[in-house]
Amino acid sequence: QIRVHLAHLKHPIAGDEVYGGRLLKSGDIVRQQVLAREGISMSANVPILNRQALHSSFLRFTHPNTEEKIQILGPAPPDLVRTIELLRQHRLLRTVDPAQTGATVDLSRILATASD
Repeated sequence: QIRVHLAHLKHPIAGDEVYGGRLLKSGDIVRQQVLAREGISMSANVPILNRQALHSSFLRFTHPNTEEKIQILGPAPPDLVRTIELLRQHRLLRTVDPAQTGATVDLSRILATASD
């Protein structure tokens, strides 16, 4: 349901084409001149994440039959880590209205978990 709620708040998840998101492309984050200067050959139209930018790094629940407490840690996959690093380094080129309600994530924790 988070996909529906974020779309309703005008903050669809990148890559979620069902609920109004679109694939995040390198040109959305980094200007071609910057890529060239850094020696990176990447087209502005190439998606940097070919899926929804959605990941659960931590899940905890009680098993319905055994009542055992189950805890699952899922480090961020490399493609998502790379996307987060690009966003941190270059920020989005498109302006985001800070008055809009949205969701926040502790990216430092996600990246730390991914490198463990």
